[in-house]
Amino acid sequence: MMRGPFMRPYIFIILCLCLSPFLAGQEAEAPKSTAPEHITLSNEMAEVVINVQWAEVTDFKLIEHHPLKLDERLGGNPELDPEGPLSVLGSFHDKFSGHNALIVNAKGSWALASHDPKNAVFKRTVNGLEYTLSYALDDIRPTVHCSWDIKNPSDKNKHFKAQLSAITGVHQDLARNDAYFNGVYYYEDDSLEYLGFPEYKSDQELIKTKQKRPLLSYTWNDASKYISIRSRFFAGIWTLTSITKGSATEKKEDNQEAEGNAALSLTDGATVSPIGGHGVQTQLISAAFMGGPQNARQHQARVNAVFFNSQDKDNNLLLQVKAQEAFNISWQLTATSMNSQELELLTDEEADLEFASAWYRFFRLISNVLLWLLNMMNAMYEAMGLEEIAYGLAVITTTAIVKGLLHRVTYKQQYSMMKMQQLAPELKAIQAKYKDDRQQMAMKQMELWRKNGVNPFGGCLPLLIQMPIFFALFQVFNHAADMRGHGFLWVTDLTLPDQTIPLGFIWPILGSPASLNLLPMIYLPVALFQSMSMKMTAPNSGDKQKDEMQATMQKMFRWMPIFFFVFIYFFAAGLVLYITISSLWSLIEIRLIRKQLGLDQPKEDGDGPAPAAAASTETPKKF
Repeated sequence: MMRGPFMRPYIFIILCLCLSPFLAGQEAEAPKSTAPEHITLSNEMAEVVINVQWAEVTDFKLIEHHPLKLDERLGGNPELDPEGPLSVLGSFHDKFSGHNALIVNAKGSWALASHDPKNAVFKRTVNGLEYTLSYALDDIRPTVHCSWDIKNPSDKNKHFKAQLSAITGVHQDLARNDAYFNGVYYYEDDSLEYLGFPEYKSDQELIKTKQKRPLLSYTWNDASKYISIRSRFFAGIWTLTSITKGSATEKKEDNQEAEGNAALSLTDGATVSPIGGHGVQTQLISAAFMGGPQNARQHQARVNAVFFNSQDKDNNLLLQVKAQEAFNISWQLTATSMNSQELELLTDEEADLEFASAWYRFFRLISNVLLWLLNMMNAMYEAMGLEEIAYGLAVITTTAIVKGLLHRVTYKQQYSMMKMQQLAPELKAIQAKYKDDRQQMAMKQMELWRKNGVNPFGGCLPLLIQMPIFFALFQVFNHAADMRGHGFLWVTDLTLPDQTIPLGFIWPILGSPASLNLLPMIYLPVALFQSMSMKMTAPNSGDKQKDEMQATMQKMFRWMPIFFFVFIYFFAAGLVLYITISSLWSLIEIRLIRKQLGLDQPKEDGDGPAPAAAASTETPKKF
């Protein structure tokens, strides 16, 4: 019997044999999965983050754009990095977190077959159907080209629900501001159409009223170009490019045409069909949901694409793939800003989204001229090293240019109005002298006005000229993405209200966080001083009813700045800056005219109507 050191090797071997099952089990469990949780495709413009398990886009970022640094108490999101790229198609809701997500009503996850910096391929087998989903990021545009292969290698026909959660919300800078501009649009027959914005109803409300969620529906056809959800300055665009049918068993021919078209990658006999061909239809359904931080109250929309060519007994839309048959469905997803540089990369049809607003489209010509002027002034000030305040200075300079071009007509308007006040005593004398001869009275009044260079209708022309400019500027500051992110002094962004000081409560009725907006507060005293400088005389025509009406209108005109202050309080800061500088310019004009007419000189006792009489003999000023 062996003892001592001779037994030790055998004991060691026996122990190893006994423990080997446990050691093997531990080693087998260790390398569960080496696949990453997310992968990122990127080019110079965009980063696309894809969740590997679900093969869906969880983030679509534009590199040259950044989140605005807004106060959390006013609806800002403190989690956003103001220096990082902007998530245009991000996660806005826990339930609707992914874009470009295929929903096939079957459990299981995708497997990452291959990927590189601009491409990714995912595979999955569900109920005997072989799925391949391919992503290819465009070299130039912020666009992902997608291709979905569906193959049925079995001897039985297969039916399943084929649904794509295409777009689930688009970035909003400030929800309560941007919500007004949100919309779902489609492009068909060479024109952009507004599909609407689905009505939001909470789950609790639907349960209580026993209603279904309100939906908007659109059926894709051969004239369709794209469907889009756009917010104020950004848009998500979904385009169905082709539907192809072929054999699931034949091999693809290696030809140049097949390499250039993802839809031809199925089989030897595959042919590109018109959209909706082979009996496959695409229906796009949009629904609304609430997302984002609670104080932001984001009203978002999502668009789902349903592919079908059959229905079951419950009228569910199904896609049938026959035995040994294969389908390829190809589309593209774009995230874009509406600024001028990125619009140049879009097709003409896609670029029409810039003027999705009917009013912006109506004032398109004037708006483009004003935006060009603003951008030119901004570039000039940036070249001077004034990047931080360049756009604010551009607004002030543009205001000065516009007011300078209109100076002749506005000066003449103000001159005529104040001159008529100065001539009031003479007008009263004419009215008293010719009270029984209306025709002669009118002739004498016109003669007096003409002699003193007064146009009683001169106030209409400047108003008719200035109103289109004001409305065009209103559209520019609300829609021109070039201005987004540009501040001035204390103003964070000229396209938003300045919101200088949060007040810590919610505005009644509006339901939004309250703030003290400083620019309208600066405008108010300037406008009031301008109004008071007019110093209109009380009407005294002898017609009591007419005089009372004119007196009421004068009071309304005098206190109009207060009503206008309330009106512009929530306007974009850039537009309020324009209005304030414009009012200051008009105030200077009024003070110069008053000095010219001697209206600010103190009257001596007994002077009576001497100023008017003297004015009637002076040579009218040439404008």
